[in-house]
Amino acid sequence: MNLEQAALIGEMIGGMGVVLSLLFLASELRRNTRQSQRDAMALLTSKRNEMMNVLMENPELSAIVWRCLSGQRVPAHEWSRFSVYLYTNMVNIELGFKKIWANEVDPVTAETWREGADWWLKYPGMRFWWKTIPVGLSHRFRGYIDQRLEAIEVDGRECDKVVASLPEKNK
Repeated sequence: MNLEQAALIGEMIGGMGVVLSLLFLASELRRNTRQSQRDAMALLTSKRNEMMNVLMENPELSAIVWRCLSGQRVPAHEWSRFSVYLYTNMVNIELGFKKIWANEVDPVTAETWREGADWWLKYPGMRFWWKTIPVGLSHRFRGYIDQRLEAIEVDGRECDKVVASLPEKNK
């Protein structure tokens, strides 16, 4: 074997090494993307669970939230608690949308997150709150929510049923 043949064999082996490296990198990229999506889904799921657990663990706050969502007038201190709770939720919802917009979330999780956000937007009290709390959320998110508010029909019947079922001390 002369030097020219050895160089040709070396080039072929090097070329195969490059191809194998590219295949490995593509595989790792896909694996990392899937893991990133799973992590984002886990984060969004835990955030959603946290939001709901706060209400389940605090009946007084739950009653306040349902009364406010239904559009009932409540004392200022209750409106304040509702506002803080809802603002915290909207910050978490915006976090989810930032992950969706960055393509860090799989399409099924993204759709579930959108539906969850839409759930809040159908209530009269939420709509009133949204108009009165203009700060602390990105312009892009505010624009998205404003657009959804136009598309979603107001429906306070669920709130009214829950409020009607509250014990007298929580009404």
